[in-house]
Amino acid sequence: MSKKFFLTSVLLLLFFPALTTALDFSLGGSLTVRTGHQGEYVFEPLSHDRLLSYLEWDEKPLFIVGLAGSAGYKNLKLETGANLAIPTESGIVKDLDYMNVADFPSCPDSIAEILTYYTESLCRTNALYSFNLQLSYTFTLNPLFSLVPFLGYDFQHSDQSAWGLEGFYYDINKYRESNGYYGWYYTEGHNTKKYRSQNVEALSLVRDYHTTWLGLAASFNLNEKVTLTAKAALSPYSAIKSLDSHLLTGSLFYDDTHSWFTGGKASLSLDYKIDFHNRLFARLDFFATGRNDGMTYSANIGSSKYTANMYSHAGADLQTWDFTLGYKYCF
Repeated sequence: MSKKFFLTSVLLLLFFPALTTALDFSLGGSLTVRTGHQGEYVFEPLSHDRLLSYLEWDEKPLFIVGLAGSAGYKNLKLETGANLAIPTESGIVKDLDYMNVADFPSCPDSIAEILTYYTESLCRTNALYSFNLQLSYTFTLNPLFSLVPFLGYDFQHSDQSAWGLEGFYYDINKYRESNGYYGWYYTEGHNTKKYRSQNVEALSLVRDYHTTWLGLAASFNLNEKVTLTAKAALSPYSAIKSLDSHLLTGSLFYDDTHSWFTGGKASLSLDYKIDFHNRLFARLDFFATGRNDGMTYSANIGSSKYTANMYSHAGADLQTWDFTLGYKYCF
């Protein structure tokens, strides 16, 4: 055993200098400011897949710290990164319901579009972390221009909560309009004001995102120190899994949604080469999953028995703008 260990150590010592010469390594850190939102949808199939409920969870703003590293061999590069958001208040949660869709499945589209319930809550981002992986190959067409096709995978976990509740409900238990349907949430004399203190947690949303990418980048060496890179990618497949807790009613909803070729992202970055080892960069990113669709399941809080909702289906999406400043050390 000791002989094998000794031989292995000798071989590693002999080949390590050649290995580090052939490979290019980098490590770096970043700070990102994000603005965006997550969307939750409920559709009623019995009423032609029309929107029954929509919740919008703000991420305005989030502050995210990141670490990234890369290893390259000739034109091939593997990049990875991890990011962590600072817990903070991050805007509002909008809750919209269209109750004519549920109670009158055959109503005209103009009636289905009447917003019967609307409330807002304070949004808090309790946790958000992500991990990404990218494999690319660089085609250097000339000293000034390169094309870089790439494959990628992103994972993100988020945990948000809605505090307080303020808005109006059309009182469907007492009133209908002259046409026999429910009216707008702010119909004078036919609505109820909803209010709960901001010390009360009304909703929570925990989500996992799995997104694959197929993309192309173009790099321009503007001079010896500055490089401009534009990147765009399409998502062949994405999955979003959501757990929505309605704490005021004691209800849980689990949504399992998927999509094919609906998501996309794009970025524009500037890299400044201080010297051989030290580099600074600034980057603007746009990210959108597109709407994923799938099954929704419900349960009571405290129960592990979920029931599939056969008369409705779920939708989920995420859209963000990120501005990032960072530093990278090249070995």
